Amino acid sequence: MCMPSLIQKDDLNAYLEPSEVVDYNNPEIQLKAWELAQGLEQIEMAKSIYHFVRDEIHHSLDIESDIMTCRASEVL
Repeated sequence: MCMPSLIQKDDLNAYLEPSEVVDYNNPEIQLKAWELAQGLEQIEMAKSIYHFVRDEIHHSLDIESDIMTCRASEVL
């Protein structure tokens, strides 16, 4: 099972860095985010991406799958 290491930093910018699990610098993740954000202001962009993840990404338990994904790029 994939367990991310805990980060405890005073500088909140450290939480915005890509990691092994949150690999938002992956080209497929970048392309999907770009598609979802086209022509939107910052708040609407965040809502668009949030709704995509909420409504289009199926969780293993929800769909009774034995496949466990960990990285954002694997999930996408």
